[in-house]
Amino acid sequence: MAFGAAALGFGAACSIGVVVWGRIGVSDPQVAEWVQAEESYRPDGCEQNSTLLGADVCLGGSDEPGAPVVLLIGDSHAAQWVGAFSDAGRLNGFAVALRNYGNCPAAPLGPSAAEKSADDQSCALFQNETVGLLSNDQISAVVMTDAGSSRRKFDDVAAWSRSALGLAEFISDANVPLGLLVDNPNSGDPLQCLSRDFSMAECAIPKDEALVDLRSYSAAEIQLVEDANVDRLDLTAITCPGDPCPIRVGGTWVAARGNHLTRAFTKLQADRIGNWVDELLRKR
Repeated sequence: MAFGAAALGFGAACSIGVVVWGRIGVSDPQVAEWVQAEESYRPDGCEQNSTLLGADVCLGGSDEPGAPVVLLIGDSHAAQWVGAFSDAGRLNGFAVALRNYGNCPAAPLGPSAAEKSADDQSCALFQNETVGLLSNDQISAVVMTDAGSSRRKFDDVAAWSRSALGLAEFISDANVPLGLLVDNPNSGDPLQCLSRDFSMAECAIPKDEALVDLRSYSAAEIQLVEDANVDRLDLTAITCPGDPCPIRVGGTWVAARGNHLTRAFTKLQADRIGNWVDELLRKR
């Protein structure tokens, strides 16, 4: 028992040592720069506001009275984009209201969530509250995006597809256009890889592996576009411009912690976001 405890303690110390070395002891300035960028996927560029729509949202973009409001819904992969939407909104004249819940897809889990985990039940409650906002006449457009890992709360792709179609039809009945932003490729955890003294090239994920979740849902997403008049924005050629998918492009870190994109990278896409949202708003 004493030997086992000592071994566990040694293993924990080694594990902590890798993280500390990766965060503090790195000598490569590029790695040190990435360590600073790794948390930058978290929401930025919006302020918590619980009065606009009668529920908690993080409000950004244009603050002009009467500016159209775009509701951005999903999990942390929606939250990582709010800074870019805010920048685009200030330039293009729309506000963005973020509604996100970690590891919770935009499409409702439905009654089956009651039979699942407490986390799924909390997710379903949040989703129901979000759906309740969709009839608010202040909302001019809805954009949804989420990670494949969140969509796996559904039994399969077909179950997600049915739920997403139901949500799209509900939004359409409210005369509100819906946009679908395709998720980013899987980047793994570059910090853990880099902290083991591997190069950026060695830490990059091969394209086939990085796009496996995206490809598993692409046919269902395209069907959603055809069946429910949804606008789909696919930035995969930008988020993964080569093979393997790079974790740094043109001096900007792409990959952040836990399969997210860095704020610096998403903000570079503000013009594309703005043009897409403008087209979406014209559909109303």
